[in-house]
Amino acid sequence: MNILSDRQRDVSVRFAAVCDARFDGIEWHRGSSGVPLLGGVLASLECRVHSAVPVGDHILMLGHVEAVAVFSGSPLLYFSSQYSRVCE
Repeated sequence: MNILSDRQRDVSVRFAAVCDARFDGIEWHRGSSGVPLLGGVLASLECRVHSAVPVGDHILMLGHVEAVAVFSGSPLLYFSSQYSRVCE
């Protein structure tokens, strides 16, 4: 899982769209478990799936964290169909 920084709105928009080439032109590497970890993020977590729970028209994935990397910055927030910033 990648937690985007407030400088990565364009990455969020790209990954929200249906696109076969979403990783083109974006800095990323494979984590130790093989998952894609994006560059410039606030944090990344590699998880092993613990369980999957149907919730309405979604599936909630619960995971056991295997690896974590944390970087400095502010998180990208998306709420009520809008991007926002954390107020200090």
